[in-house]
Amino acid sequence: MSEITIRTARLDDASKLVSIYRYYVEKTAITFEYEVPTVAEFRRRMGTTMQKYPYLVIEEDGVIQGYAYAGAFNPREAYDWSSELTIYMSHTARKGGLGRRLYEALVDQLRSMGILNVYACIGYPQQEDEYLTKNSEQFHRHLGFETVGTFHHCGYKFGRWYDMIWMEKMIGSHDSVQQSVLFPERKAYTITEIVEDDFGCEGRPEGAEPMVTVSLDSDHGVWGKVRIADAYLYEHHLDVGSVVHTTEMFLDSISVRP
Repeated sequence: MSEITIRTARLDDASKLVSIYRYYVEKTAITFEYEVPTVAEFRRRMGTTMQKYPYLVIEEDGVIQGYAYAGAFNPREAYDWSSELTIYMSHTARKGGLGRRLYEALVDQLRSMGILNVYACIGYPQQEDEYLTKNSEQFHRHLGFETVGTFHHCGYKFGRWYDMIWMEKMIGSHDSVQQSVLFPERKAYTITEIVEDDFGCEGRPEGAEPMVTVSLDSDHGVWGKVRIADAYLYEHHLDVGSVVHTTEMFLDSISVRP
């Protein structure tokens, strides 16, 4: 059985993510971008997004199969409880619900931040063609999104016009308002236990990074476990008693601060 991992993207993932995105720029009208961004430009975009919003990748046996991220629905402060979502899966990825799992993880992140509304801006064909189908609209509809607006003939690519639709989903209650939390904000956790990867050296998939399971505890009553690369612990000199930082609701997004 394949091992599926969803984790926070790193800037050094940019090259792989560009290779996934390239197909959609060059072969489809799913994105209205004409030119494939350079790795440096893509990395810059990632860094800008990650200053406030989650940026996730999904791996199968250690290989990135897709990425998803959130962004501002509108930069005005009154829109802080709304977010626009984006997802791209490798066009060679097997079918099996990976996109759904990744998208749901992204929505969970946003919900923990206090986001209440999520939106998707989707290229939409009046008639399906070799560049654009209605699959994205159907994917979002199956996840509970509803179409709330259509912009007609607003995108031109490959010598033809395409519509754009906005889809919306409510993921929280509007009865009360809490201040939204920036994604990079972390709370301190203490490592209480380090357990080696269940695979062991012999059972680990070829090319997969050695992993360990780390138990975390904190002084605010929240604890959990994360699986991280053994090399990460070594690089940051982590051991039982070390303090790391992560979000309370998504313990996979572990990081270390000086």
